[in-house]
Parts: sequence; structure tokens; C-alpha cells
Amino acid sequence: MASPVADLPIARPIRQTAAGMRGFFFWESGGDLRLGGRSNQYGALLARSLRRHGIDLEPGDYAFGADWLERSRPDYSVLHLNWLDRFYIQGQPGEALGEFARFAETLIHAKRIGYRIVWTVHNLFPHERAHPELDRLVNLLVAREADAVIAHCRYGAEQITRRYGADPVHVIPHGHFMDVFPDRVARPEARARLGIDGDRFAYLYFGNLREYKGVEELIAAFRQIARPHDLLVLMMKTNARAPGLMERLTAGARDRSSIRIYTSDFFAEEEFQFYLNAADAAVLPFREVMTSGTAIQALGFGLPVVLPRRGCLAELIDETMGVLYDPDAPGALPAAMRRVREIDLEAAGSAARARARRFDWNEVGDRTAALYRGATDGR
Repeated sequence: MASPVADLPIARPIRQTAAGMRGFFFWESGGDLRLGGRSNQYGALLARSLRRHGIDLEPGDYAFGADWLERSRPDYSVLHLNWLDRFYIQGQPGEALGEFARFAETLIHAKRIGYRIVWTVHNLFPHERAHPELDRLVNLLVAREADAVIAHCRYGAEQITRRYGADPVHVIPHGHFMDVFPDRVARPEARARLGIDGDRFAYLYFGNLREYKGVEELIAAFRQIARPHDLLVLMMKTNARAPGLMERLTAGARDRSSIRIYTSDFFAEEEFQFYLNAADAAVLPFREVMTSGTAIQALGFGLPVVLPRRGCLAELIDETMGVLYDPDAPGALPAAMRRVREIDLEAAGSAARARARRFDWNEVGDRTAALYRGATDGR
């Protein structure tokens, strides 16, 4: 399929003040756009890169309404949307349809009074789909109303064009995290901190504790292929959206000294270097995925990765920096975990780090700023 990246017509002029442009960025709950805050640092890094262009981002209010938009309009020009389901799952159970209708009316009003609407598509659908029909309808709505749609890879852009008619979709990479996660600890110190002997091959999973991450499959695969001194390290942020999962994982790892589970509701940035620098390879066996900031973070630490050939991941790495496997093929994950033990880990780590450096936030900010201002090609 041909790439849908093409010129985007200018929808309308953007109002700016002498101080520059201001926009609302709808991000995680709490809306933290500060570097070093508790939110996913993607939002903070994008906000920093846009400040180079005189653009200031502030957290958006998911409960926004017409009055809020009109009060803000003299000073704010852009609404940048990310995870759309948060606009209709904030209320009580049974209120999602009404919340969706309110959001649709408010979004159309925002465009009518002159806001420029930008949508970054991180996933085709929410990972937990309590309202699948609303998930589809909100994508159709925003694809129609947005002045600019951004995907992080060509596959994502093609999917949004095919499913929802958005054309063009601008491919702007997900930036790396090398500026925010300290990487000063060498492998011996990292292993000593975690009590890992130097001759053990250590697989690492790190990320949120969610069903779609495939951690149960990872434990099962590890139990198939583990040699006597192999180790599986699970570094997981606890999450209320996965009830019962921790109990199942703990049961799967019980009486296995070769599987270690570390959990917290928040891991500080400086903690990651101990886990990632102690590991030989990261394994991220997503059941479904579009973009993975976790995989990009692993690359930034020079850590070879084992990834399913899903979503953007097939465009993220090649065989020089890890192993891609077909998630629908029987036995593919265990085979990939065996394969990563055979590659030149030092060379793969160097290739991984070099790939991560290509996802430069200055370029991301340059292209995003151009779309905010109504440029035709995001450059």
C-alpha cells in the first residue's frame, strides 16, 4: 500500500500572541508535562522540544466543555489529542455514551471557534475495550475533524487511512528517552545491585502490568527454554486495569528461583538503569501493539530486544539489534528467546543504541510545530 504521507491543506490561520503559541495537550491523568514528573515522559519531552519554536503546551482537561474552550480561546490555539478513550470513560459505569456525545459536540465546537486539532495515534484502539463501538466511532469522529493526524510509523498511518479515511497521515517518529533516564551504571554494578551472578543470561521484561503485555506467555516461554543459569527479571508497574493478573503471574513463577518479580506503583528514572544494564536482552511479547515507548527505551540503553512482528515494531528494529518473531506461529516466542542467546550481544547493543539516537526530539518538535502552525507537510 502506498504511503499516505502527503501535503495537508491549511484549514485556517492560527491565532498567536506576541509571546508565541499556546496549546492544550491531553495526556495522562494528572496531566504532568514536567520532565522528571510521574507521567510518561513522552509528553514532557514533546513539550520541551516545542518550546524551541515558541510553543507552550499545558495539560488539557478531559472534562472540557464549550465554556472552557471559549474562555481559553484568546490565548490558546491548539488541542492536541492522544488517547481518545479517556474522553468517554471518566464518568460512572453506564455513562460512556453520554460522555462520548458530549465530547463529540465539544470537539466540533472547538473547531468552529478556531482551534486547530491535532491527533497522535498511539494505538488503533484502547487496550481494554469496554466500549468497542464507541472506540470505533470516536476514531471516525476525530479522523474527520482533525486538522493533522500523526502516526509513529508507516503501518500506523496506513491503518488510520484505510479504517477511518484520514488522508494524509503524517509519520513522525516516537522520540527516544535517552535524555531523561540516567545511564551511568555499568553492568557489574547493576548486577551486584540486583544480586545477579555474572555468568547468568538475564532476560528482562519491564513496563506496566497489563493483560495485553503478554507477560503470562513470557513466563510460560521462559519455563520451556530456560537453562540452569538463565534468569527472567520482571520489572512491572502495578496497574488497577489488570485485576487478578499479579496473582496469576506469581503462581506461574512460584518455586522458580530463576524468575524474579519486582513491582512498584512508580519506578523513579534512576532505577531503570540497574534493571536494563543488568540484562542481556529485553523481551516484550505484546499480544497487540502499535507503538512501544518501552521498546524504544530498551534500545536507548543499548539492550537487544525480542519483539513480535506487530504494529510499528517491524519498522522499529531489524536483525542487527534483536529478534522479531511471528506471534501467530506456534512456538515462535520460545524460539526467539533461544535465538537471542546466539547473537552477538555487544554488536546488537551498539546497533540498538544507534537506532534510538535516530529518534531525535529536535526533529520531532520541528515537524510537530509545523503541523501546529498549519504547514502542509509537517516540516
